[in-house]
Amino acid sequence: TEWSTLMAAIDAGLFSSPSLPSELAIVLKRVSPSENTVGCWTEPAAAIDIQAPVGSAAILDEYVDSVLYPSLATYGTVGLHFGKRVPSGSMVLNATLEKYA
Repeated sequence: TEWSTLMAAIDAGLFSSPSLPSELAIVLKRVSPSENTVGCWTEPAAAIDIQAPVGSAAILDEYVDSVLYPSLATYGTVGLHFGKRVPSGSMVLNATLEKYA
């Protein structure tokens, strides 16, 4: 996800309307490409780290599916990476696997 995509979504109300579920926490990081990327990566990217306690997969799924992904997709491309705590039954994980299988 490009940094500019995240900033546009935030300016439009992402994280404020609707508000982030109280069970989740988000850390945002701006990742800038080094000077020798050989043109494969030229724009700053947004790393969006969503923290969720064990047992919160349904809340995470609902938030990503109905709020985060659509908000970001309105303004640009969205890249998703899944950590070790996403259960195999996660709706978001399974939808991603089905799309790219």
